[in-house]
Amino acid sequence: LSPIGMQVDEALWAKHRNAERLEALGELMGSLAELTCSDHKVIFEQVRDEAMRLCHCELGAILMLDKTSEHFSAYLPDGSQHLLRLPPAWAGSLVDLEHMFLAATVASKGSPIVITDSPADDEWQNCTEHRRFGLSTLQSAVAVPIFAMRANGKQEVYGVLELFNKVSPKGRYICFDREDLQLLKGLCSYAASAITISTTLKTSTASYKPFDETLIWSPQDSSSPFRKSSSASKLFDYDSEDAGSTEPGEDVTPERIIEGTNLMDWNFDATLLDTNELVGLLPPIFSCWSLQSSFRITDDTLQTFGIKVCAEYLPNPFHNSSHAWSVLQASNHMLITLGTEATSLLGKVDILALLVAALCHDLGHPGTNNLFQQKICSPLALRYNDVSILENHHAAMTFELLSKNPDANVLANLCQKDFRAARRTICRSILSTDLSVHERDLARLRTRQTKPFAKESDEDRELVVSAMLHAADLSNPCRGAALAEKWARLLAQEFLLQTEQEASEGIGVSGFMLNGYQASTEIFFITTFVKPLWDTMAVLFPPLDFYVAEIQKNLDGLKGSDEPRAEEKGGDATPQRSKMALQRRLSLNFPRASSCISRAFSRQATPISLPRQKTNEELVAKVTSVDTVRDQGAWPRPSLRNPKIKLTRRLSR
Repeated sequence: LSPIGMQVDEALWAKHRNAERLEALGELMGSLAELTCSDHKVIFEQVRDEAMRLCHCELGAILMLDKTSEHFSAYLPDGSQHLLRLPPAWAGSLVDLEHMFLAATVASKGSPIVITDSPADDEWQNCTEHRRFGLSTLQSAVAVPIFAMRANGKQEVYGVLELFNKVSPKGRYICFDREDLQLLKGLCSYAASAITISTTLKTSTASYKPFDETLIWSPQDSSSPFRKSSSASKLFDYDSEDAGSTEPGEDVTPERIIEGTNLMDWNFDATLLDTNELVGLLPPIFSCWSLQSSFRITDDTLQTFGIKVCAEYLPNPFHNSSHAWSVLQASNHMLITLGTEATSLLGKVDILALLVAALCHDLGHPGTNNLFQQKICSPLALRYNDVSILENHHAAMTFELLSKNPDANVLANLCQKDFRAARRTICRSILSTDLSVHERDLARLRTRQTKPFAKESDEDRELVVSAMLHAADLSNPCRGAALAEKWARLLAQEFLLQTEQEASEGIGVSGFMLNGYQASTEIFFITTFVKPLWDTMAVLFPPLDFYVAEIQKNLDGLKGSDEPRAEEKGGDATPQRSKMALQRRLSLNFPRASSCISRAFSRQATPISLPRQKTNEELVAKVTSVDTVRDQGAWPRPSLRNPKIKLTRRLSR
């Protein structure tokens, strides 16, 4: 057989890739029609070389089972052949480099496997066969089984085609995509045809047997190292066409994937991490639900997305990138806590929408609330007609970021239907974080206590995602007492900064923001907003009882606490002294607003004195005197435009 080859300009690689692959498959089909050689090893090498060329990878290997079924025969591009024996069923670990992992797993499962990202631990490096092939590092890999028809008409696995480390035209490591997988399936079908033809014609000098799954560990075995190894989290069954499935794989659990990170620590403190550390948490979170493989989100895209999101958050004390990652971690923590209750209701598109919305729900937050925007008639208030101003702004900025940065668009590979669904869910869930609609959404949620959610209902799934995001946004009081107080004090600092802006605008200072951190304020917020929401969520989803217990614990601690401590050592120890210091600072910075500041503080310092309510006899006497004056002609005739006459009529009634 003559080698198959086509020279395509690397600059037109993306444009002509499909045409190139179709032509290569056509030539392979012609080669099969002319198959007269005495050993189908030739066509195996041809399939391997074409796979490497068309997928642009560093190394490829085709592994076939020998007649004893105890070894894989691996054929490499340099002409060398390696015999790699299968791991015995009684082995207790995979420390021996000769023991197969990737190829053996594919042969046992009978389905392809794609490694979408580089390994994170040494155990994975030691458990793969790439080192035996002379490859020092593993960046990405794909393995596809080779089936062939037996004499009894049954298809069996005869071998595995593996490719390692795909490289882009620019020389960067990238992930294998679904098109690569479909191409390799086609190439493996030709290799299977070669086996069938040579077996039928009795022309082959090599004898191969189908894979015997009893020779290695079964992936379904709970005692299998495939399940126990944390490196197994890098394996995903990429053959599923159902984007609505939420299972990350038979052998993978979300807890295993994020093992080694602090993502399952409920006292996760995002303020202690820098941007690189925060962005580094995205791959394990997305991998918990196989989102990267399902929607072809590369590591580079995910990293760029995280960096762009961090850059769009302003350095506010509270509404910053740390808060965004805290909400993201809380959302993922809730999903893992719910387990099958979440995955049986939400599809992968819903989970992707939840995670994106959690990360972007406060994107571009200016550090002030909606009421401030309304009072100053800001451009945002004018644009969104005073309706959920900041929430509309966050949702709009999310999709502006994705559209203006294709290299950060994690929704780029969704089909049109899934994209519309994801966009609708992201926008509605971000809008649900507006506290002005809290009571409305909570009432909707409570109506579902007697009516179960249906996965077939788009409205039900959107309601669940919105409720989970709103709960995650209000999850700080669910954390440990120290961390909950830390976030509360940061919010109090942001409130004080808003009072400075209010004073400078001359619109009146928000009185409740001048109090700083106080236990009474936290108790009010928790009992009014946080606890009712989480109580309802726990009724709908019982595994969430854990969070409700944490809320009650913090609430009990706040109710039994003494006067608030000073913000800093040596700082003002009482709210009144803090107010006086803030008043002096505001007056110096904004002298024109001194009268406004004085009124704001006087309202806080002294109670409001209401006028004494008049008795019924006094009201009747006053109305009688008014009528007497009017009858004597000393008062003009009643007019509907005279406000005094209107007031008199109201008093008489």
